[in-house]
Amino acid sequence: MPQLTYSYDMVVGVEGELADARQSTIVSRLAEGDIRFGRFVCVGSDLDGQCRVPNSGTDVSNFGRHLGFSVATNAKEQKADGTVQYDDGESVSVLKSGAVLVRTETAMNALDEVYVRFQAKSQEHTLVFDASLVTGNQIDGLIDNVAITPVAFNVDNATTLADLALVIANSNANILSAVSNGTNTITITTVLDKSITVSDFLVSGGASQPTIATTETDAGKPTSDIGIVRNDNDGSTAELGAFLRCVRSAPAGELATVEIEF
Repeated sequence: MPQLTYSYDMVVGVEGELADARQSTIVSRLAEGDIRFGRFVCVGSDLDGQCRVPNSGTDVSNFGRHLGFSVATNAKEQKADGTVQYDDGESVSVLKSGAVLVRTETAMNALDEVYVRFQAKSQEHTLVFDASLVTGNQIDGLIDNVAITPVAFNVDNATTLADLALVIANSNANILSAVSNGTNTITITTVLDKSITVSDFLVSGGASQPTIATTETDAGKPTSDIGIVRNDNDGSTAELGAFLRCVRSAPAGELATVEIEF
């Protein structure tokens, strides 16, 4: 069937595509681990022959470790999940000098400093109680739409919050930890690359019932995002690339043009 409609907002390009026709310097390395197109890479275990995505700030900032960005190629097929990558052990084209299209985690403006993600982040939720729990209270809630075991008031506010944190931590395999501050807040942290929903937490029974504010305080960043760019250090999980600068703006999640001169 012929295409009958066309968008005025045409796709800029693909991740890892060269942004323009300027002179570029591209080298070849073997992938140490899978590397998606348009990801920042550093030297691998074999300093002269391999590259990998960064796993520390030094991999980004140290002149002796950073290399550049993996360049897209038509020789690779798209995987079932829509990603395109160089597989472990394959030859990777790495742009060391030039301009490349890369996906951004945050909105980027031209001439912004460019930070590179080197570490994933867990999703985080908080439960904040607006008053202390009292005798007769019971706490209920849903994790991924599954009811937790109800938690009854036990001894005092701090003990009951600790009991609730333990029940939450054991309620779902995707939860790494649930920690009470002993006063009014429980912080729930997920396993890397996992996410949960936290909803319908409420207190019943007793002479008074605190309300519970449930907030996703950090959406988390998956390991698949390692090597993409943003405009800040995101709590020391991204590092400033001294030889990088944004030369074409983009909203969060879209393709910006980053200039690289190593």
